[in-house]
This record gives sequence, structure tokens and C-alpha cells, in this order.
Amino acid sequence: MSDTDDRPTLRFNVTISPLDHKKLKQAALDVGTPAAVLARTLIQHGLDHIDDDAQLRASVEEAAAAERVRRREAARAGGRKGGGSNKKE
Repeated sequence: MSDTDDRPTLRFNVTISPLDHKKLKQAALDVGTPAAVLARTLIQHGLDHIDDDAQLRASVEEAAAAERVRRREAARAGGRKGGGSNKKE
């Protein structure tokens, strides 16, 4: 794998909790940048430090457990939860 990538960037969507969204927006305000820029920076920082296998595995296990809970709660509520509706009334 090359250290450089001159291909066009890609759009990648992730689901985060309302609390994490609020924290991301506040952290972005604190450093004076848009939330999307901070999110990309955090992803890049994580990728740059991906070699810490034990920490990575622990973080992934924690995230997977939280995702299972989120999906279970959304299913119990009858579908998507927290994302709002795109329907116009």
C-alpha cells in the first residue's frame, strides 16, 4: 500500500449518538473549525495510530456493543431512532 493517495476523496457516512454529535460540534467550535473537518481529522489521527492493536480491539469491541444496543432499541421503537424523518407534512 502506498503512503500517498492522489485519488478523489470519498464520502463516508457514520452513525453517532446525539451526545457524540453534540460533543463533536462543541469540540469543533472550541478549535474554530467545522465539525466535518474535525471528524476527518479524528479519523486520520485514528488511522495514524492504528498500530496499537490492544487499544484498537478494545475500542472496536466497545463500539460494536454500543451499536448492538442502539439497533436493539431502534427495533423496539419500530425503526430508525434518532435520525428524524425526511418526510414533509
